[in-house]
Amino acid sequence: MHTTAEPDPMGRARIAAAAGAALALTLVLARPALADPVTGTVTAPADDPSYASPLRTGPIITGAFDHGGPGIATVSLSAARDNGIGTSVTVDCAKPPSPSPVDCSNLNHVTFSWTPDLPYNGHYILTAYATGKTDVTHRDAAPATLTVRFALAVPPAAPRGLSARASGQDIALNWTGNCEPDLIGYVVSRSSGGAARPVGQVRAGACNDPVSYVDKGAAANGYRYAVQAVRDNGDEDARTAITSDPSVAGPVSPPTTAPAKPAAPSGTAAVARPGAPGTAGAAKADPQFARAGHIDLSGFDALRAQATLPAPDPGYSNKLPFATGRPGAPPEPLRELGPPEGGLGGRRGFLLSSAAGALLFVLALQLRWLAARVAEREGRGPV
Repeated sequence: MHTTAEPDPMGRARIAAAAGAALALTLVLARPALADPVTGTVTAPADDPSYASPLRTGPIITGAFDHGGPGIATVSLSAARDNGIGTSVTVDCAKPPSPSPVDCSNLNHVTFSWTPDLPYNGHYILTAYATGKTDVTHRDAAPATLTVRFALAVPPAAPRGLSARASGQDIALNWTGNCEPDLIGYVVSRSSGGAARPVGQVRAGACNDPVSYVDKGAAANGYRYAVQAVRDNGDEDARTAITSDPSVAGPVSPPTTAPAKPAAPSGTAAVARPGAPGTAGAAKADPQFARAGHIDLSGFDALRAQATLPAPDPGYSNKLPFATGRPGAPPEPLRELGPPEGGLGGRRGFLLSSAAGALLFVLALQLRWLAARVAEREGRGPV
């Protein structure tokens, strides 16, 4: 007589539960990551897509990034012209420098305030890029890339140390050269009390080198003089450039034996004694001389053609993730790989393989258990 063993309901339930858990784990690991993406905003400067409102001073870049998961991992900031000239900085929030343009004290809300060194005027693209931290439950968190466009048209500094001295019937002007790398040159104006008019142009030289201009046969007229620096405004299609406030000297008369009057205090236009150099003064003391603004480049063609051209900044890396499209940049956007021990792809593959193995093992146990039940029903005993 054969005895048929009844199946163990509890054993079957345990195996089914284990199989279900393994299957659920496999599905969770196989589906796309559910990590919160990194979000952010740039609060300054404002986006100016048409570059219609150029900034007159260097910008302070401010903004913030947010991540609801483990927090922000890295922040990269770049300000560069379309030819790649610019500057960039990257901060790892695990070990931020001190001082740092990025405040990593709250990894879920990281703020930044960065003053980039932008020596050239022109059209700039600001790119702020941040990655999120990763773990088993927050993997492949989408990074954030923020883009803001702005134009920079900072006037040059007023020429320093301007002096005017009569030499025979001529007036010799001398000053110290400006240091802006995109300087075109200088325009010299003179006035005898009425509206000033330009009388000469001088090509830009090396930083801090002495610069001079001689106004021939002008000593008998008692002119006042002003020198303004002329700088490229960064718009290659424009016929204008941007000028500094004027440095003023004079009036100057032919030399005599009269004693020289002491120089006027700094910040005023000195009325020089005959033969004495005029002292550089503020533009407000001579309203006939124009303040900082734009100037027609007619007549400046030769100066502009000889002006110093920008050279790529060796400190700027075109391998940053947001540099796609620039010469030497990767053809495709770089993908954040995660931790250095193989990246999230390797960790995810390992977890998927482990879950799949566990599921196969549970299914094998289930098949063996079913085979044992069938054998017992046929009287062959357990297999």
